[in-house]
Amino acid sequence: MSKNSEQQFSILHQNVCSLGNAKDRLEEILNENEDVKILCITEHWKTENQLKFYAINNFALITFFCRNEKEHGGVAIYTKTGMQVKERKDIKKISRKGKFECVGIEYSLNGSKHVCMAIYNDGNVDILTGALEPILIKLFNENVKISLIGDFNINFMDDTSRKCEILGMLKTYNIQQTIYQPTRITATTATCIDNIFTNIEESYETRVIQTHISDHTAQKIIFKMGNQQSNETYKRIYSQQNIQHFKQLLRDQNWTALYEITEKDVNDQFNMFHSIYLQLFNRAFTLRKISKNKRRKMVSSDPEIKEIKNRLDILLVLSTYDGRFKGEYRDTKIKYDQLLLKQIKKKYGTLIERSDNKSKTVWAVVNSLKNTNKKKTELIGDPFQTANEINNFFIKAGTTLTRSIQDRKIFDNFQEINKSMRLRRITEMETKKIIGSLKNKYSSGFDEISNHIIKQTAEEVSGHITHIMNNSLRHGIFPDKLKIAIVKPIHKKGDINDYNNYRPISILPSFSKVMEMVYCQQLMEYLIENKIFRENQHGYLKGKSIKTAIYQFINKLVAAFENKDFAMGVFLDLTKAYDCLDSKKLFNKLENYGIRGPALDWVKSYLSLRKQMVEIEINGKIITSNMEELIQGIPQGSIAGPLLFIIYLNDFRLDAEMREQSVTVVNYADDTNLLLTESHYTLLEKLCEITLNKTNEWFKNNNLLLNEEKTKFILFSPTNSGIEENNTISLSQAKYNCLESTKFLGIHIDKNLNWKEHINYVHEKIMISVYGFRVVARYLSSNYLKMVYYAMIDAKLRFGIVFYGSGNIKQLFILQKKAIRILNNMKYNDSCRGVFKKSGILTIYALYIQECVLFIRNNEMLFEKHKNNRTFYDTRNEDFIYPKHNLTTSQKQAEYRCLKLYNSLPRKMKAMSNITIFKKSLFGYLLDLEPYSLDEYISNL
Repeated sequence: MSKNSEQQFSILHQNVCSLGNAKDRLEEILNENEDVKILCITEHWKTENQLKFYAINNFALITFFCRNEKEHGGVAIYTKTGMQVKERKDIKKISRKGKFECVGIEYSLNGSKHVCMAIYNDGNVDILTGALEPILIKLFNENVKISLIGDFNINFMDDTSRKCEILGMLKTYNIQQTIYQPTRITATTATCIDNIFTNIEESYETRVIQTHISDHTAQKIIFKMGNQQSNETYKRIYSQQNIQHFKQLLRDQNWTALYEITEKDVNDQFNMFHSIYLQLFNRAFTLRKISKNKRRKMVSSDPEIKEIKNRLDILLVLSTYDGRFKGEYRDTKIKYDQLLLKQIKKKYGTLIERSDNKSKTVWAVVNSLKNTNKKKTELIGDPFQTANEINNFFIKAGTTLTRSIQDRKIFDNFQEINKSMRLRRITEMETKKIIGSLKNKYSSGFDEISNHIIKQTAEEVSGHITHIMNNSLRHGIFPDKLKIAIVKPIHKKGDINDYNNYRPISILPSFSKVMEMVYCQQLMEYLIENKIFRENQHGYLKGKSIKTAIYQFINKLVAAFENKDFAMGVFLDLTKAYDCLDSKKLFNKLENYGIRGPALDWVKSYLSLRKQMVEIEINGKIITSNMEELIQGIPQGSIAGPLLFIIYLNDFRLDAEMREQSVTVVNYADDTNLLLTESHYTLLEKLCEITLNKTNEWFKNNNLLLNEEKTKFILFSPTNSGIEENNTISLSQAKYNCLESTKFLGIHIDKNLNWKEHINYVHEKIMISVYGFRVVARYLSSNYLKMVYYAMIDAKLRFGIVFYGSGNIKQLFILQKKAIRILNNMKYNDSCRGVFKKSGILTIYALYIQECVLFIRNNEMLFEKHKNNRTFYDTRNEDFIYPKHNLTTSQKQAEYRCLKLYNSLPRKMKAMSNITIFKKSLFGYLLDLEPYSLDEYISNL
């Protein structure tokens, strides 16, 4: 072998009729081509045992796909003995016997990860593209070099639509055709149906070799071994021009075939729609090569900046040797810095404006500017194996936990609803409205289609989606292609190699969200119309919120204080609640609620045959696991999931005897909390143990597990009640300590309701935010900086302020003023009087007043108004009645404070019926007052 051949790496493909007859000749060819490291064969016509028996000298059989005995076909890959390689089982899984047969291997070459796929296709382009696209997306995300080799049964020498379609699809992944000569020659034809496609950009050449093994030639690709690594990456450009091009392609597309599919074949309808949409998407947003260095220097690409930079470089040299140029150099440097800063502000501002998570984006900018990106601790072991292990761990989590509580009774005290839910057809206008309501996110599922792209093309595709969705509702079928989730594990804390320390974040296809919203809207309408939800559920329901859940709990607690009762808060925690949900029990509950027929079939279809793959990043590369089927539970990150879960929990209740003993249940989605009150502590402790045992039993009956370690207890008291500290309560013969405070629905609640713990928590968060705010302030214009203020500081101050705002929030106001000074480029000790008003920002005290007033206006049913027995001029009907109270603690809580602040508003404002006008008027009123304390606000009334 020549020195030159030692620097080559070759892959050979041969179509054979029978490996037994071809074996000797194939070995001769491999001996003649010593640089061949990988051998791909198609149509080997052998069973699995026979294929293993007919070993080829110096080559190892790595992976194969066989048909049944005496059935012609199959694919296999051999590699040179000693070559480090592994089978890609995820590629083999996409095979369809006789239609599309495929196997793949993974190996390293020149420091890059490569994947070689051996393919047999029967000539059907739709099947070929449909099978290839998902795996190509996956491989693209893994940033691997790809070689597609095999018998495609498509003549690539003819300019046909079939050829153009497959080549166009491959080009969107920068995968190019390499064989242009005939590969199958008969007495009457000469066609190029065997081929090699690759996205490898290193120098290579291809050859067609006449082997006389079959009527197909062999194809060989020879890569020139080099040491240079590519300094380029690929991305899609979502410019307005490309979006318009995509919309035009959709308008020009002939969709007739979609409407010719039988209406029951919802899967086929969606698959055709999705395939066309994805192909046009790839044509409009082709992958563009972008230099990594260019990406880093993008800020300085402006022509004016480049020109000044060139002058600056010249002036630097001149000023070094001639002092007369120093002044010009200094002035030019100032101008250069100003222009550069202006462009940086524009770049970061646009980045933040487009982000759906502005706080997260700001911190990414902060870390970039300060060069403080955290060094990631890498997982131990083979990356691909690790991804598969994590995926299997997530999939089996629910069944592993609930194995001991299977086959229990379904539910207790359940009343069947005689009425049945009927799904109605939707209009194209409704579909457009639903698409318009999607969050403008740029993240996407396995198909790369984001909410943003769907919203941009709503006008062009809403009619087709409506057609498919109506058939989906009518026949109770949810498309299988929308059941694929990409799961990104987020490390919480602890050992990085302990998978229990990861939270799975699921990303579903955006089209799934559209179809889920259509169904969920009708399901919610039915549930509300028939008053099926219990009053204690506050999650995801209109008119209910996390605020109303906290308010209900606090109000019951204050009532216990006033009655001088003992009160115990039990904050339950369910272990992996969504993963443990039993679908059969869910279906039984839905049926009892009247969700039957197609409405129930739709949910069954939605939850069946769901699949997921885990995506992790190691050493800057994206690694994707095999796709596996979910065994149990409901999908994370979905629209329907949370609604189905609160239906599942809806029949959770304690018996009449327990209710008489003052047990209050407060639910927010899968978060369940109990408040128990009794006149004596011994009775309270007994009640607590009985309640928890009954609660635990209900959860087990419903395949859910109470996490006893994370369940928290607080013994509440308004003042020193004489109860010993660190009291314990019993649960299943175990003892648990009562805490001073705990986190409850996002806020920290303490035993005395003075809110010190939560105020300290918010203070810590705002301090960190002010730091970040300070870092980005220099690089953002005032408009963008104000946007950041609302995302990073205002949002944190607002959350829960209806409850904690009655505490000592002076320290938070000090931090808020620091942020205002940064926003307005003021000195650290400048007065902020008048600056809040000028900036259009409310002080923290004004925020508190605003949130309290709006809470009453949005939840008037929770409060009692004065009776309407008045004269025409009597305005007391606009005021609400204060609750009876004896304790100072009661006066400081949300109910009393909200009423006092609302009743103190100008009569004209309270009389406003239009909520939008009311909000605007209230904001202007509080902005003008600019209160620096509640006392100051009250004194101005």
